[in-house]
Amino acid sequence: MPQKHFYFSLGALFGTFLVSVLGRFRHRLRKSNTLVDGLYRKDEHWFLYFPVAIFVFGCFALIPDVLHALKLLPKEVTRGPIFDIFFFHSTFERIEDQYPILNQYLNWAGEIVLGLLSVGVMIYYVLQVKRSLRVRVSKRLNNSK
Repeated sequence: MPQKHFYFSLGALFGTFLVSVLGRFRHRLRKSNTLVDGLYRKDEHWFLYFPVAIFVFGCFALIPDVLHALKLLPKEVTRGPIFDIFFFHSTFERIEDQYPILNQYLNWAGEIVLGLLSVGVMIYYVLQVKRSLRVRVSKRLNNSK
């Protein structure tokens, strides 16, 4: 069976996709959506907390494994079709059972995805800090004139 980081990476990738779509349209949504407008009123920089959403989606993908590990449900149940709502958990388990060689490839894919997401989040924050510093320096220069 693929290791847990594979499932976590699927959830985190989905969370990243949702966050990036929200990020792209957040200024437009502020005008039409009271929830987004409320977030801006509460904290102007609320979007900087987006890694929490990525983490939550990653953990959501691990629910079948957690249920099995805590012995709340047997493995046969957590491999049922209903558990495909957790980012196709059951489907990947069945595929890996049929083609054991895919196990290593799926694990490598999960590692690559998590590595890219980590670097991407780090780059995003570095760019945000640089932009913030540029704005502060520009304001200071304008105020000193």
